[in-house]
Amino acid sequence: MNGEWIFRIPRRPESEATLEKEARLLPALAPALPVAVPRYEHVWRGEAPPRILVGYRRIPGERLSREAFRGPGGAALGEQVAAFLTALHAFPLGRAAEAGIAADDPEAWRRGYERFFARIRREAFPVLEPRERRWTARVCEEYLEEADHFRFAPVLLHRDLEAVHVLHDPASGRITGVIDWGDASAGDPAFDFTGLLMDLGEPVARAVLAAYRGPKDAGMLERARFYANVAPFHGIIYGRQLGHAEWTREGLDRLRALVD
Repeated sequence: MNGEWIFRIPRRPESEATLEKEARLLPALAPALPVAVPRYEHVWRGEAPPRILVGYRRIPGERLSREAFRGPGGAALGEQVAAFLTALHAFPLGRAAEAGIAADDPEAWRRGYERFFARIRREAFPVLEPRERRWTARVCEEYLEEADHFRFAPVLLHRDLEAVHVLHDPASGRITGVIDWGDASAGDPAFDFTGLLMDLGEPVARAVLAAYRGPKDAGMLERARFYANVAPFHGIIYGRQLGHAEWTREGLDRLRALVD
């Protein structure tokens, strides 16, 4: 509103739940982070849908881009992203649980991806070509069969850390904020490198990982690649489920770029 305020009005019950989670998590999380997050100055709750509405002052800045990392301030940007992830992943899971964040231990995380692969077979395979089905089955089976993929220590995740959700000021070279926390959960720290890998490229993801001071292991980037490989299926599945053909088409295009 007027370029200063952003008001969020959920349209579906599941969106109400994620917005409620943000409204409970972000006030506790904000002091622990080196960058700004939405500060909900207006929160309305009611008994009839939508059951929650929020308003916050817009965080200034532009979305991250590969071009920003190619300039002289690229290394400093990477260090700031790493500092943000280090602080986020150090946030106590007990405090996150108080805000409604359920912690997935590695075995629960594995079961979640077993269910996701079953859903891919059931809901996405019908629109895939045979070679795409074979590629998908191989990628998912190799991930699930490797025990080392499930030895991580769970941390609080943003879980949707795409470039569009990280804002920066090109003039100062500073990260100004991180937005869209509706998918926040607890799990594999490698997941929060997925969006960097997809949107900004492997050199940026590697630089951020090198500067990251959270819990890391030799398989972090490999697991992030797996999460990037299966990311298109969210668009394919939910596009078909909700009748948004453009989501399905975009997901298929992203998948075919990986398979090709």
